[in-house]
Amino acid sequence: MCIFETLGFIFGSTINSHPIRFLQVSFYISKHAEAQPERRRIPIERFNSVLQSPQQVIEQDDGTRIYQSQLLFENGKTYLLRVVVSERTQPAIVMTVYKTNQISRYWRLE
Repeated sequence: MCIFETLGFIFGSTINSHPIRFLQVSFYISKHAEAQPERRRIPIERFNSVLQSPQQVIEQDDGTRIYQSQLLFENGKTYLLRVVVSERTQPAIVMTVYKTNQISRYWRLE
């Protein structure tokens, strides 16, 4: 597991040699979550942007939160990028990240 600290700097490793910067939040990135951006063709910058400023945060009954944003990808399609975070520990643990085209299934109307 890697730890990523706040205040605009990274402490620990980087993902695929791309630094990730977080603002005033700390996360552990699980090994599984660290591998997902490359495996699922998610640009690191998109992953980073959802962690920094998600359009929505959905609380789950099991103590996890889903950070999600609708983003336009290089293929011209809009996907929902979802980052599953367990906040039972400090710092929180990023469990996984994935994108889906099933926006209406997961998007919460406020």
